[in-house]
Amino acid sequence: MKKTSLSEAKIQLGSRVNTVGSTDRQVLITMRGRPVAMVAGFDEYQGRKETAYILSDKKLVLPIRKGLKDSNAVTSYTLGELLKATG
Repeated sequence: MKKTSLSEAKIQLGSRVNTVGSTDRQVLITMRGRPVAMVAGFDEYQGRKETAYILSDKKLVLPIRKGLKDSNAVTSYTLGELLKATG
């Protein structure tokens, strides 16, 4: 994540937006050394918005939690263990 001061961001806004758009990196804007804003790509913004929507709906979260719980109960094996077991 690129970090820049507000005064620098004002001067180089176009460059910062191009960086975000072409690299999927965020730009953290600070004022007096403290974070105050972030510039992120539109795809990331949409993803965060969708995630917030899903997490706010209990009907959507319950099946996700159940799936995570079920996946933790599954036994997993490394490739080496599988090759050894199959000869």
